[in-house]
Amino acid sequence: METPQVKILCKFCNNKVPIESIRYDKTGTKLICKACYEKHASKEKKDSVKEETYDTYLCDKCGFRFKRKFGSRIYRCHYCGKGTLRKENMTKNTVDEYLEL
Repeated sequence: METPQVKILCKFCNNKVPIESIRYDKTGTKLICKACYEKHASKEKKDSVKEETYDTYLCDKCGFRFKRKFGSRIYRCHYCGKGTLRKENMTKNTVDEYLEL
């Protein structure tokens, strides 16, 4: 005698799928199928990669070059301690305007 296969409704695509193919979503509240889970997980990975952008800074005194996450406010060189930093693609005039913000 075969056991009946239990099927559950996916909350994203509304397909009935076997219970072996069901996962909880990121919030842990909805049951979704493997296909929807993988689709949303891969989309989140792509989004998180885009968020991880860095600015490259250059010290005008010692020439030390380093990176920090985009939007970080850096005022002094981590190597020599001087306040003569600029983003690598900025000119001296745009640095002064940037620091006034």
